[in-house]
Amino acid sequence: MKKGKRSGGNNQAAVTTVVDSVNAEVASEIARTIDYFKSTMPDTDVQQVLLCGGGAQVKGLLAQLKDRMHAVVEVANPFSEIDTSGSDFDQNTLAELAPLAAVGVGLALRSVGDR
Repeated sequence: MKKGKRSGGNNQAAVTTVVDSVNAEVASEIARTIDYFKSTMPDTDVQQVLLCGGGAQVKGLLAQLKDRMHAVVEVANPFSEIDTSGSDFDQNTLAELAPLAAVGVGLALRSVGDR
């Protein structure tokens, strides 16, 4: 199975079942991690979860997280506050790659001496 391409036959149903199962496990682990954080920081509330990296592009993971979390869950877009209109990059391509660029954009925005 390749990104954006569907395989034919019964394999698609099997792949969907496996991906849904893995997504449920990942969402469960993230929920447990947030629950642990809340138990160690009782005065802090998690209001938003930003999904970034390759996992943000896994079909169905965002929906699984939205179902389990008691917070807003969104795919991170590090370009949302950056004016990219003057760049040579296609805006659709930037939007597709945005979750993968979170660390790189964050590092690029740092200044010398930041901690």
